[in-house]
Amino acid sequence: MDDIFFEYSINAEEGNDSVSVLLKFKEYDEYGQAISIEPGRVSLDGVSISADSTPMTGPFYALNKHINDFTGKHRIEVVLPDQHKYRDEFSFQPFSVRSPIPDTLKRNKLQLEFNGLNSGEVVRLIVTDTSFTGDGIHRLDSIWNNRMMITKNELSFLEPGPINLELTRESVKKLRNVTGAGGVISISYSIRKECWLRD
Repeated sequence: MDDIFFEYSINAEEGNDSVSVLLKFKEYDEYGQAISIEPGRVSLDGVSISADSTPMTGPFYALNKHINDFTGKHRIEVVLPDQHKYRDEFSFQPFSVRSPIPDTLKRNKLQLEFNGLNSGEVVRLIVTDTSFTGDGIHRLDSIWNNRMMITKNELSFLEPGPINLELTRESVKKLRNVTGAGGVISISYSIRKECWLRD
């Protein structure tokens, strides 16, 4: 029982009312084979989660929650077959763009302002066009004063026409209350927007 690695994943995106909670337990480390901990138990905020399984992924514990009911603090409790108990808490907080991103963008600098982000938090920015020649924009940016700038120079590397813009806040942390094998929790929230870039 001391060689079980805990892997928790919480994911959501703007425009989708559902938050996905996926909990896996693996042999030895993050690369190990997924295993069931039955007759052990898993619960989220006191509600039991049943085990499921597919041939591709192996056993897992999953549920979906409505995003309006999920913002805030939560508790995951695990009881292994040997009756050892492990409890970890996490917080889920979506963020938003203060003013809507325009459907059509010009090749001028674009300033994005946010709600729900603390200064110093990191957001991944990905902007791609439909050409096969360019790499688009892909960078991590620390947010200060709730602002992010996409420069005119960055936009110059994109072909005119349809573009996809994606903003993702990602957090990966070690779990505190786990077996000797360790564990991680990853939390992500994404905002996606399809735009038209013109010269």
